[in-house]
Order: sequence, then C-alpha cells, then structure tokens
Amino acid sequence: MGNIKNLTIPVTGLSCSNCASTIGLNVRKLPGVEDANVDSAGEKLILSFDPAMISEKEIIACVLRIGYDIATGEIELPIITGLQNNADTLALDMRSELQKAYDEIELRVKVRTEELIIANKSLQEEITERKKAEEALRESEEQLKFALNGTNDGIWDVQMETGAVYLSPRGCEILGYQPEELHKIVAQWDQLVNPEDLPATNTALTAYLNGDTPLFTIEQRLKTSSGDWKWILTRGKAVSYDSRGKALRMVGTHTDIGERKKAEEALRESERRLSSIYDAVGDVIFHLAVEADECYRFVSVNNAFCNATGLTEKMIIGKLVNEVIPEPSLSIVLGKYKQAIKENSIIRWEEVTDYPTGRLIGDVSIAPVVNNKGECTHLVGSVHNITELKRIEEKIKKLNETLEQSVIQRTAQLEIANKELEAFSYSVSHDLRAPLRHISGFINLFLEHKTSRLTDEELGYLKIVINSANEMGELIDALLSFSKLNRAGLRKKPIDTLQIIQRGLKIFEDEMKAREIKIKIEPLPETYGDYQLISQVWINLLSNAIKYTGKKEKAIIEIGSFVENNEITFFVKDNGAGFNMKYADKLFSVFHRLHKPRDFEGIGIGLANINRIVTRHGGHCWAEGEVDKGATFYFSLPVM
Repeated sequence: MGNIKNLTIPVTGLSCSNCASTIGLNVRKLPGVEDANVDSAGEKLILSFDPAMISEKEIIACVLRIGYDIATGEIELPIITGLQNNADTLALDMRSELQKAYDEIELRVKVRTEELIIANKSLQEEITERKKAEEALRESEEQLKFALNGTNDGIWDVQMETGAVYLSPRGCEILGYQPEELHKIVAQWDQLVNPEDLPATNTALTAYLNGDTPLFTIEQRLKTSSGDWKWILTRGKAVSYDSRGKALRMVGTHTDIGERKKAEEALRESERRLSSIYDAVGDVIFHLAVEADECYRFVSVNNAFCNATGLTEKMIIGKLVNEVIPEPSLSIVLGKYKQAIKENSIIRWEEVTDYPTGRLIGDVSIAPVVNNKGECTHLVGSVHNITELKRIEEKIKKLNETLEQSVIQRTAQLEIANKELEAFSYSVSHDLRAPLRHISGFINLFLEHKTSRLTDEELGYLKIVINSANEMGELIDALLSFSKLNRAGLRKKPIDTLQIIQRGLKIFEDEMKAREIKIKIEPLPETYGDYQLISQVWINLLSNAIKYTGKKEKAIIEIGSFVENNEITFFVKDNGAGFNMKYADKLFSVFHRLHKPRDFEGIGIGLANINRIVTRHGGHCWAEGEVDKGATFYFSLPVM
C-alpha cells in the first residue's frame, strides 16, 4: 500500500451537515479512499486516500457529482468554495468536460432511443410470433402428453447413429423400471431382449431397414425389473434419413401382450386337449362345412370315424358327403342335415350304413353351428356305434323267446311240484301224526294201569318217550307252517308298527308279570307289508327277547328303528344271554340253535320264519351279540 494523503474540501453552502455526511459516506466507498469525515461545523470534508489507487481529481469530481445530485434533489445548487490546490479551476474544467460529455451522451441517447424504438417494434413483432409458435407448441405437447397418458403403449425413440434411446414413462412402467435405470439398460438392446428372441428381432429390423417390410414389428420377450420375461409387441418406423437414405432416427411403441399370450397358450392347450379327446373318444365325430346348393363337405373326422368305416382321412377330408356316404343312408342323412339347419336344433336318428368294415348301426346326432348373422356355416355330428348292441339285443330277444317258453314249462313243472309237495306235506303230517298219536295213547294207557308196577327209572323213560312224541308233533307243525310261508300270497297294506308291537306284547303279559322287565320303545315309522306275516315277525322277536333275558334279574328290551339306503331298519335289543358272533351266519337256519334245550326251550324254527317273511318283503335280517351281554336282531323293509 502507498503513502496515505489527506485532502480537505470545503462543503459550505449545503443546508445541513447531514448532506455533507451523505457525501462523505458515498466518497468513502471509492476504491483507495481510506476515510472520509465531516468536521463538527459541517463545512469541511476531510479525506484520507491512497494516491496510487485514486487521484485528487477523481475524488473532487466524485464530490462534485454527489453534491450536485444532493443539491438538485433537495436544495439549491451548492457553492463549493475554498478548494485547495487549484480546486476551483479543476472543478470548472470538470464541469465543462462534464457538460460536453453530457451533450454527447444526450445525442447518443437520442439516436440510440430511436434505434431502440425501431428494434423494440421489431422485437414486439417477433415476440408476438414466438408466443403464437410457443402456444401452438404447448398445445401440441399437451395433446401428445394426453395421447401418451391415455394409451397403454410405451413410446420409444432411438437415434440410430449414437444409440441414444428415450422410453416414455409408460414404457418404463410396463417393464417395472425407473426411467434412469431403464435408459442405461436399453442403450445395449441385447441385454433387454430374451436371447431366444434376439435373432428374430434382428432379422425383422434388418428386413425393415432394407425396405423389405413397410413396418418394423416383432413379438419378443423383454426382461422386467424382477428378472422375469414379459411378452411385448414392438412396432417402429424410421422418421429421419441421411442423404444416402440411411435411417438416422426411429420411433415406435411397446405393447404389453402378456395377457394375450397367456390366452393364446391357454387356447392352444385347450385345442391340444380337445384334439386328444377328439381322437381318443370312442364315438365317431365329424365336422362338415355347409356350402351352397345344400352341399356339405367334410372338414375333419376323428380316428374312430376311420376305424369304424374302414376309410382313410384322404378318402374323407375335403370330400362332399355324397362322395363318402352311400345310399340308401345318403338320402336320410341329407334330409336330417336340412332339418337341423331349418330348425336350428340338434337332430337325432338311428342309421344303418354299409362301409368297407361291414354294416355300421349307429345313433347319430347332428348340431348346427351358426355365425353372428344367424347363418349356419358348419355342422358337427357324432355317431354312437350300436352295431354290437343291436346284435346282443337280437340275441337277447331270441333268448327271451326261448326263456319265455322255458318259464312257461318251468312254471308248469313248479305248479306240479308244489302240488306234489303240498300232498306230500299233508301225507307226512297225516301219516306221522297217526303213529305219534298211537305212541302217546298206548303209553298213557300203560301208565294208567301199570304205574304201580313200574320203578321210578322206568317211569322216567316213559315220560321221555311221551315228551319226544309231543316234540315231534310240534316239529311237524312247524315244518308245515314253514312250508306254507312261500305258497301264501302277500296282501300288503300300510301297517301301524307301534300298534302291532303293543298287540304282540299283550300275548306275553302273564309271563312278564312275574319278572322285572323294562321295555323301551322309540318312535316308530309306519311301514308297508302283509299284516299277518309282519305280526309274526314281531311276535317271534319279542318272544326271543323275553325268553333269553329270563336269567337276568333286571331285563331291558329296547325297540327302535332308523332309515338308511332307502330302507327302514327295525331292531330289538336285549341284555340277555347273547351269542357267539362266529355262529351268527347260522342263526336264521331251520332247526339251528345256539343254546341247549335245557337252558332255553324251543325248536329253532322262529328265526328261520322271520328270515323267510322279511326276504319275501324285499328286506334282509342280521344280528349282533356277545355271550352273556345281550343281542340285537335287525330286519329291514323297503321304504314305502
């Protein structure tokens, strides 16, 4: 820094010290001015400055300019006097120079103002035109933005020379990328396209650029942000060329066709399944195209058609019906086709046709296929081969005729056998009863006259003979009753089950009075059958339950039912002697007993009678039991 000099400038003539202070403040801002102060009287401005950076002349000129600005704005023109070092002369020279400069500037301003007016007018016109262009561009961009936002397609723009790529937000969204992320990837296109699709993509692009195709279009798989592949339809067109006709810029669209591809794959899979079914199904299936003049042409047939007829596909596909189906079936077939089209409904009939494989008998159906105009364009038909069924039916018919004659003969034989059996039963009953009566009668006479002469042992033997004769009589009666069950006709009617049980229990009232027996009867449904025979079933079951609980202090008998498999099943359960289940299959046999006669009396015919009665009514019987823990007997009857 140079030597600091001081400069004192009188500033008298200003109306206030504030104005002098204002001058000092502004001068202090000059480069090189170190300090500027006004004396206490406000008449002198004392400056300290570096002469190497600013001269006295420059400082005085500045003071005059600032003082002039203050004076013209606030007070009369100040009189600055007492300038040291020829300050007055310097000021006068500076005023003269300033006036000249001002006049020159004023002239230049005037000229420049005129130039600016002309330029401004031109600029205004240019601004107006630019605003119009900008407005048109804005509207165009708004329309483009609206179009881009309104479409599901992504927009791409490629500079062919540099490889720079633009992809619209929708294009990024389709693949799941952020714009900045995707732009880095698409710069190397082969990283985005599935390697399997890349050759086809390059071939399609080359074909377009060579002018072989009017538009670049390809269906390809592009990689998504998750690493999966998404099917995209890419279409594009060149919009800029160089002087040699080489494409410089291409724009186009990306369309997400993933759902369409899924639908196409589902359709192909459906067609494959349908084709498999079409060829695997046993029935004949054929497809006809409806042509003018009531002509019908084979479009397709399944394997069953060829197998059934002996014809090859070459002999059928593309041929008219009258070239494949012979008379007299042809006339019937054409009439049915015409009827199906006229009535727009499925028509069925039985057809007999001779083919190379032989005579084919089939149940035929034909269905019309109409377009959206209601016109029948195709017919679809099927033939169920009933040739073998017809042969079997014919055999059955002949067998039935033979069987009917056999039944008549067999019925006659059975009637004779039944009559002989009835005569035999009567004869057995009569012939057996006579000797039994003789045995019982003579032993009783013998006992009346010779009892005193016999020992106790001899009397015991004779009583055994009498009891055996009586038991033999009961067996004969039981056999006669059992044989009559099949010969008697059923007289079915509705039966009140509870009433029939209550009547059965009255038979055993005297026997039950001396015992403690608890009988539980659940609500029972009405059934349908022969009243007398069903009554016999219930009486036998109740009799067994009462008999086989005879050794129990507290006997319990439960009667109930349930419905299952369109049958009503009744049961009688007791807590009596029970039985061993390994002999359950013998329970319903004639004269077969699981208990010794000395334990429980009986002849073993009751359950056999129950089984025969229930079987004649279309039901069945069974039992469950455990030794000393009771038994449950079931029988079922069809629901009314």
